[in-house]
Amino acid sequence: MRKIDGGHSGGRRVRENARLFLAVGVVLGGVLVAPAAASAVGGTCTAVTENVSLTGPDGKRAKARCSALDGDSKARGTLDLVLANDKQTAWFTALNTDYRSGYDRGPNRGSKYTIAHV
Repeated sequence: MRKIDGGHSGGRRVRENARLFLAVGVVLGGVLVAPAAASAVGGTCTAVTENVSLTGPDGKRAKARCSALDGDSKARGTLDLVLANDKQTAWFTALNTDYRSGYDRGPNRGSKYTIAHV
C-alpha cells in the first residue's frame, strides 16, 4: 500500500520558502529604510566689504550673495573683525539676493562667506 502524506514534505517546503521570503524581506527592508546619504555641500558665492556712511568714522559690513547652492546647502556672509566678535548675515538659501551683516567701525580682515549643510 502506498502511504499518502503530503502534509509533511509540503509543510517543510512551505516553511523553507517562508524563511527565505522573510530573509529577503529583512535585507530589502534594511535597504529601503536606510538613511539617505547627505547631499554635497557647496555653491557659487561672493562676499565683499561695503562702506557704510555714519556720523563719525564710516563703518564696514559684509555683503554676501550666492548664484548657486548645492543640495542641502545654506550660506552666510561674515565681516571678519580683528578686536571684536565678527558681524554675520543670517543663514540664507535664496539665490541672487544680497544679504548684509551688521556694521562695525573697528579694524577688520575683510569679508568672507561660509557654506554649510542645512
